[in-house]
Amino acid sequence: MTATGWDKGLTGSDGGSDDGAAGRGLPELLAAAPPKTPVLGTWEDWLSFALLAATQIAFALSIARADWVGEMPSLPVVAVLGLVAGSALARVPFRTLPLFVAGIGLGFAVAVGMVMQAMELSDPLGPTGLATRWSELWARMGDWVDALIFGGVSSDPLPFVLLMVVIVWLLPYIAGWAVFRWQNPWLALIPAGIGILTNISYLEGQPSIEFILFLFAAILLFTRLQLLRTVRRWRGQQAALPQLLSLEVLHAGAWVGVGLILVAWLIPAGNEFGAASSSWERAIQPLTDRIDRFGQVFIGIDSKRSQLIHHFDDALPLQGRVRLTQDPLFIVALPQGEVPQLRSGVFDEYSREGWRLTDSSRDPLPGTTIEAASFGTPETREQLRRPVVVEVLVAEGLSDRRLLSVGDPLAADRGAELLTAAAGADLVGLRPSERIESGDSYVTVGTISAADVEILVAAGTVYPDWVSERYLQLPDSLPQRVRDLATEVAGATDIPYVAAFQIERYLRTNYAFTLRVEDPPPRRDAVDFFLFDSRRGYFDHHASAMAVLLRSLGIPARVAVGFSIDSGAFDEESQTYLLTEEDSWAWPEVYFPGLGWVEFNPTPLRATISRPGPEVFGLGADDVPALGASDDELLLTQPGAATDDSELLLDSGTDDLAGSGGSTDYTVPLLWLLAFAAAASALYLVARVGWAYPYRNLAPATARWAKVQRLSGWAGVRADPQRTPIEAAAALQRDLEAQERVELLARSFTRERYGGAAAAAAPAGADSDPTRLDALYRRVRNRLFRETLLRRLGIRRRSH
Repeated sequence: MTATGWDKGLTGSDGGSDDGAAGRGLPELLAAAPPKTPVLGTWEDWLSFALLAATQIAFALSIARADWVGEMPSLPVVAVLGLVAGSALARVPFRTLPLFVAGIGLGFAVAVGMVMQAMELSDPLGPTGLATRWSELWARMGDWVDALIFGGVSSDPLPFVLLMVVIVWLLPYIAGWAVFRWQNPWLALIPAGIGILTNISYLEGQPSIEFILFLFAAILLFTRLQLLRTVRRWRGQQAALPQLLSLEVLHAGAWVGVGLILVAWLIPAGNEFGAASSSWERAIQPLTDRIDRFGQVFIGIDSKRSQLIHHFDDALPLQGRVRLTQDPLFIVALPQGEVPQLRSGVFDEYSREGWRLTDSSRDPLPGTTIEAASFGTPETREQLRRPVVVEVLVAEGLSDRRLLSVGDPLAADRGAELLTAAAGADLVGLRPSERIESGDSYVTVGTISAADVEILVAAGTVYPDWVSERYLQLPDSLPQRVRDLATEVAGATDIPYVAAFQIERYLRTNYAFTLRVEDPPPRRDAVDFFLFDSRRGYFDHHASAMAVLLRSLGIPARVAVGFSIDSGAFDEESQTYLLTEEDSWAWPEVYFPGLGWVEFNPTPLRATISRPGPEVFGLGADDVPALGASDDELLLTQPGAATDDSELLLDSGTDDLAGSGGSTDYTVPLLWLLAFAAAASALYLVARVGWAYPYRNLAPATARWAKVQRLSGWAGVRADPQRTPIEAAAALQRDLEAQERVELLARSFTRERYGGAAAAAAPAGADSDPTRLDALYRRVRNRLFRETLLRRLGIRRRSH
């Protein structure tokens, strides 16, 4: 039995078997012999290609619809290009390895080209040509690599975009090779399946329509490839091939796919297995510790998951829009009357995309008990720093590698280490010896400055070397206008506290508070963009701006993050404060010689820091923040502060900025497409079975000729009953003006019907080759179907 046309394209016309392809690795597959098949295959090949395309496009649509970043090119187009390239090259009769590698190079070139075409330029009003885009791509990738190597932060989405485009091109490309040269369904489907499941795990409402489309098409494609292996075995055994086998298997696979999809829909989402998820997270904790910092260079990606705003211990990226939740994080007990800020960590080095903590070391905590530390130390008393004891119960920690304290930490009631800089002179954090879990509690003692305004004004400018070297740093890329603004706002004063007070008041007065912040253009300094373009932001932006402006004046400053305790969060019954992410805060700390770090608050949402003592020298009493002023009073007295609900809403319910483009929702079109495909498949199968059913008991040649006679009647070609089958076939061929040798079908029928045993023993000819006769019948059938359609439409009517 010879190979039929519908399985030649995937199995190879040489009859060789590739049953071992699924078990071979990629090196063996790359060394495999090239196929001996034409690039264009049969309609069965195109059906397999369509199913494969559905799986790969579903993967691309899943990533595209997630809308991770705004600079993403059309990922479905990328996937189609990769699939076409892989499928075409896989069918070229040439050595595998050179073709495969050449395709990889082509894919990278396509990815870079599409990313360059879609990327946002740092200067949209400047040149937009190819040279400009290539230069900016190279520069932005260089910035990202520097941040990755040196532990910095990056909010540039371009590296992620390039990575996604390469992946979305590469997986369909490999899938084309896997199906059309290696006949390996696993290699075609597993990578895309892992990709789509990983993607939807970050989204709400799984399983998604893309996953359903992928699963349905994957089941059908896998079924088809398995069928081809079965056909090859049958061909080797000279077994007869059922007429409608391909369609019957496809239809059965479709119903199996529907069943599996229903089961997958009913399976609970992964996030419902809380205990198992927690155990898995603990098991892989050593690995996540090593790769955690990679998140610092992908800040520009919308993670889709709820992620605490200050979750990086050593980096503070200046992000765009953020979402703050009301989920409980900490329950805090403080001494009566204390409402300070709880500090998690500080950052010293500024770059145009944010802050990071550099050169910190771990030192053991002094053996001071909580009781002893609550009275302070000789050094803290000399610096006029007041100790504050805080008890913390962890509901869901901001970080499992930091302990909260009020100001500079002194002691803790559990094993911990001091994070220090400058040979131990600078306290930057408190790290627990063991990770902090939900339900844990601890007590810390920290110190904050109790110096009054008069003492702060008189502190002078003689800074220790470690302060000047570490806390005056600014990047060379900082625009000069930022330095000019600092000089303008501070005025002619040479007193650091007065300059700090002026800058704090300027920021509170002129820059509104909002969580819906526009992302700065690529390679723009975040503080410069906040000060001169957006003029609105949240605590990270206000604190960073004040620290940068002070450093521009030669005044040491840094940024601290943690929580601002609001009296409204106090629970009378338990005498504790409940802190959520909405209480997250950032503030600048300014260094004063002999006094240490002093907190300020340039963000207009909350009150300024209350300080004891007389008014500032040289300033009117009305300019000094009132002691004990409420948040509302302070907020309403700032003319530049935002006071409407839209600006002060902490959890706005929408994350889209005005004018930002949303992603296209493909759900409804895909559902209609899936429904149409299922209906068309069912209708086609019913039609085929209904057409073949009357001829089920006839011999093959007799069935072919009977179908031709029936179709001839539909087409209006009436055969004279007095004619023999061969004469009727000749007349039909003339009437159709066809090139097909219709008489071969008639001869085959005559041979089968009247030849008897002698005909069966005769040498095989053109009228006895099943493969050739089947192909001839299909061509005649298609011609008669077309004539029937034209006749029904009244376009052409034939008569004999």
